[in-house]
Amino acid sequence: MSPSPDSVTAALEVVRQELARVLASKSFTGSERLSRFLRYTVEQVQADPGAVLKEYTIATLVYDKPASFDPRVDPIVRVEARRLRARLKQYYDGEGSNAPLRIDLPKGSYVPVFHPGAPRAGPVHTLSHRRPMLLLILALGTVGLAAGFVAWQRSGSIRPPPGRIMLVVLPFQNLTGDSDQEYLCDGMTEEMSMRLGGLDPRRMGVVARTSAMKYKHTSKSVDQIGRELGVDYALEGSVRRSGARLRVTAQLIQVRDQTHLWGQDYDREPRDLLAVESEIAGAIAREVQVKVSPDTKTFPVNAEAYEAYLRGRFFFNKGTPDGFRRGAEFFSAAIRRDPNYALAHDGLADTYAFAARFYGLPPLQAFQQARAEATKALEIAPDLAEGHSTLGEVLAEFWDWKGAERELRRSLELNPNYALTRQRYGGLLAYTGHVREAIVECKEAQRLDPLSTDMNTSLANVYTALPNYDEVIKQSHRTLELEKDYAPAFELIGEAYRKKGMLRESFEAYQRAQALEGVPPERLEATDRAFAANGMKGYWSKRLEFALEDAPREPFVHTLFIAWYYALLKNKEESFKWLEKAYREHDFNLAIIKLEIDFDFMRSDPRFQDLLGRIGLAN
Repeated sequence: MSPSPDSVTAALEVVRQELARVLASKSFTGSERLSRFLRYTVEQVQADPGAVLKEYTIATLVYDKPASFDPRVDPIVRVEARRLRARLKQYYDGEGSNAPLRIDLPKGSYVPVFHPGAPRAGPVHTLSHRRPMLLLILALGTVGLAAGFVAWQRSGSIRPPPGRIMLVVLPFQNLTGDSDQEYLCDGMTEEMSMRLGGLDPRRMGVVARTSAMKYKHTSKSVDQIGRELGVDYALEGSVRRSGARLRVTAQLIQVRDQTHLWGQDYDREPRDLLAVESEIAGAIAREVQVKVSPDTKTFPVNAEAYEAYLRGRFFFNKGTPDGFRRGAEFFSAAIRRDPNYALAHDGLADTYAFAARFYGLPPLQAFQQARAEATKALEIAPDLAEGHSTLGEVLAEFWDWKGAERELRRSLELNPNYALTRQRYGGLLAYTGHVREAIVECKEAQRLDPLSTDMNTSLANVYTALPNYDEVIKQSHRTLELEKDYAPAFELIGEAYRKKGMLRESFEAYQRAQALEGVPPERLEATDRAFAANGMKGYWSKRLEFALEDAPREPFVHTLFIAWYYALLKNKEESFKWLEKAYREHDFNLAIIKLEIDFDFMRSDPRFQDLLGRIGLAN
């Protein structure tokens, strides 16, 4: 039954009287800031019982902060809210102990709630903002009714949406004033993403670090970020280092209404950082009501080793030759400080594998080192999802497809939210002939890491294998919306247009990719002339000429691409010659011949089937 207008008016009057008593008390008369905070929040709820009070609004209207106020940098509202909670408790424990109504500010929220206070004669009207029916008239002398009020109020607390929820860990802010501490903030972001992603993967998905880091130093609101990423919750925070102390602030925000569900400050020594991460993860699990997976484990780690590991990840994530070199140095330093640090071994394995793929480290040597480090990581921590993922990737490079599938599937069992494993497993499925299943995995990787150019390009690559060239072009243009000068996307567009017979469009896309990859202008002019004189045959002949010219000077050349140029020119014998060279050098790109239609004219040759057999992809 809805309350009558008279009872509503009476209940609001009870709240106004209690607010006046609190503000006139000894506890509050000497604190103008807390009084303004309390008055503003209570009056807002009286005016609109469903009001959502945001940190930004309170900062600008109560504390006169400028429009440029950023709550991730300035914690004034959170600090004052903690003070207000403590002052209200002091008041109701003392001079307000007999008050008929209590005003509380729940932890993690800026919206006050109202509880029945001390028993007294006559009816007392109580108000809660959390239900559509806002007013209940209770005889507070009756224990049963008072208990019923409390149960009613709790039943209206914010509940997570049904089904699978999505969360993003936004980049932790560096409040130290020292750019050298960026590694710590970025490391916190990555580690919290991985830790939360492993809590209850079937109930909660977590956006991957790559996409989250796109919002570093952003001025976008949490609401806008949430819409762009399709998430229900955002965890944001900051790190401040001062001498031997570390201050970490974290807060969980419900995106749909930007309600602050939880927040906490941690003032610890740097060696306690892992414990802080664990406490934050536990608090988030409680707030969004997810169960912690039994596979979620933590391992004791030397504090200096952990700091070296975070520095290693910081440089590794730069994705440059120097970044990989420095990353390897810090991962190795972490292992020296703690030889049983599994994540450091995995980080070193990742570094070797990526350096071989993208920066010319001889592949056989690099992948042997990567396999040794990944194996060591799993000897120490058999349930490390990252370790199984890395080992799966490395085994695929050794053309051990069954072993790779076993490791990648185990990684997904341990953490289905690990986007990199989804991407790797998608690639394996494509190479082994399961292209439609590969698309499913690559789409899930893209969902978990929607702003990653790498994940989006992987999906376009798999469409090439289907083949669906229109979808390749469409998906590659989506990638270019994320990064307009991303060369691999133009390369895929060029390939798709070529296979559709649209040679002018293909040439233009290829040339754009070459320019973005830093090909000298004189070479671009030469390929322009070659295409004008002899079409795509002239174009590929000129690119082959440049590749052969570079080969003696480069420490490692992807010989598979030279074999590919010869195949495009229908020179079967030279193509076979370079394919054999690619096999001897263990060129990881070699597996692509299983799918690539440019080699179709060679498939009937027994040498081709023999080569497929040697790399485990026959039939």
